[in-house]
Amino acid sequence: MRYSTTSLALQLLPVPAPVKRVHSALLMCLVVASLSTSLVASGVPKAAASSLDDCTQTDDMHRVIAGCTRVAEEGWVTQLAMVLNNRGNAYEALDHLDQAARDYDQAIALNPHYATAYFNRGLLHARREQFDRALSDFTILIDMGEGSPRAYHMRGYVYEKLGQFDLAIADFNIALALDPGFVQSLNNRGVVLRKTREFQRALADFDAALALDPAYVLARTNRSRVLVDLDKVDQAIDELTAIVDLRPRFVEAYLARAEAYERLARRVEALADYRRALELAPSNPRIVGHIARLEVRTEPEGVEKGN
Repeated sequence: MRYSTTSLALQLLPVPAPVKRVHSALLMCLVVASLSTSLVASGVPKAAASSLDDCTQTDDMHRVIAGCTRVAEEGWVTQLAMVLNNRGNAYEALDHLDQAARDYDQAIALNPHYATAYFNRGLLHARREQFDRALSDFTILIDMGEGSPRAYHMRGYVYEKLGQFDLAIADFNIALALDPGFVQSLNNRGVVLRKTREFQRALADFDAALALDPAYVLARTNRSRVLVDLDKVDQAIDELTAIVDLRPRFVEAYLARAEAYERLARRVEALADYRRALELAPSNPRIVGHIARLEVRTEPEGVEKGN
């Protein structure tokens, strides 16, 4: 969902997922065409075209940064905000988040109506769990008349993180009205409905997402969590085991299966799944907390602790 102008978050998850980039080739082509047309019209030397090519390609982020920097420093580009946005994308892809934030800020300062930069900065704020700032950016974007399904989806995700569930569902509803096939919004609306204990409606959303995309493992994992809520724990464990077998590095499936094992008081198996999740996501505080809690509860009986 980030734009480069490039990509889709996260299916955020519950995620949701912190943020996974899915490049938008169409948008990239539109932005590159706009830049190139302007440069040619301005009589830019052919030697400068290689910098532009580097700035607008999507394969090598270091090359993007170098190319965009040259374009910005040489001073012949007329859409500097787009250049800064693209460099911000590249910095974020390399986890240089402070540099990315500065580039998005500068792009917006140069062009306060640059919707793409607001969207990307909002994604960055959400990734850093700066949800109030993310909410501001997505709301500005929507108020500017740039209310795409992804914009409403991301604002719905932020509302969910802020605990404003009614507003989250309202935004997911709008995203789905604009794009009924938007499986991420079906998944995230299901997540919110589960939090409000509307389990059958949540299950319906996950089923709808899977009907559109049977390979959508996050929705399948969240569906399994609802089965646990409905006391269909064994069925949930079977489904989660199938997910783990298919995607052995998918952390959420291990966490969900651990929760299901705990529901059945199968603490040793739950602890094994939490430990495997921690191997895949080192230092995750949520997983560390689960392990610490279970390790205390699974100490052998009759073993006295030292003073």
